[in-house]
Amino acid sequence: MRPTRTNCLLIGLLAGLTALDFALRDRGGDARTIGRLATEFYRDKAARAQLVRGDERMELQRSAEGAWSLPEHHGYSASARTVDEILTALTSLTTLDLVSLDASTHGEYGLAQDALAIEVWDEDGQRVIGLLQGAEVSGGGASYVRLMGADAVYRAARLRPIQLDPRFWLDVQWMTYPEALVSRIELSGTALAESRTLVRDPDTVDTWRREGGERIGVAPIKNHLRALRSLFVESVRGRVDAGAPVGATLLSVELELIDGRHFSASIMTDPSGAEGVLGRRGSDDPFIVEFGKSSWQAVLASAERLLE
Repeated sequence: MRPTRTNCLLIGLLAGLTALDFALRDRGGDARTIGRLATEFYRDKAARAQLVRGDERMELQRSAEGAWSLPEHHGYSASARTVDEILTALTSLTTLDLVSLDASTHGEYGLAQDALAIEVWDEDGQRVIGLLQGAEVSGGGASYVRLMGADAVYRAARLRPIQLDPRFWLDVQWMTYPEALVSRIELSGTALAESRTLVRDPDTVDTWRREGGERIGVAPIKNHLRALRSLFVESVRGRVDAGAPVGATLLSVELELIDGRHFSASIMTDPSGAEGVLGRRGSDDPFIVEFGKSSWQAVLASAERLLE
């Protein structure tokens, strides 16, 4: 069968489009390779990190056991969750979302002098990443970044703006005991009218009583345990030797768990005479921390209810 005129036109059109496609491909630039932005950085290599913006700075150090601490805050523990999120975000940086190659646009993305400088070193002291973080991307959840010494700007999808406020980095939850396992509470201190010991009846969930005495309601017990867990560290005031006195003890709490573990804490006046209260977890804990006044008032009120 001879091809019709229409078929010949369609074949000619197809051939022309094919030729045009090949021609355009030949004239195009080289394809951009997509890969990891910081090729030498892996989270398990990170041993020390420093973040600087202007006069603000934050340093983090990893111990041999893998825990992170804040050397400039007396070596107090860093928030494992915060460190984990940021290391994961740094590991996942890629060259996919290229925004600009023009150095003159750095100011538009917050990547000029006001950028946050992030540097991480491995155990051998070799820098494995040097990064600048700029403004937050419109819509949140991401930021603009560029490698130090490079012009290319990228959108970092999982890297939110990093704060240098110590409260962003500190492990702020002071006591982390499981409330359901507490079986004994001992309270004392100058802020209370008297000392008191409360015990939970063996093999019960919520039957509490004064030691050797009458039964008490479970609601005040739960209130107090919750208030203690809600004491959040505002700042780290310093380190002291084991057993060294700090200030007058306003409230001392000793907790015993059904599995035999013990948690102890003391809340004290500031020996310098400043307002606010200080805390120490047991006499062997070297760290002296400071709490907000409102959280201390909540703990005191809950302790006083246990004396009613």
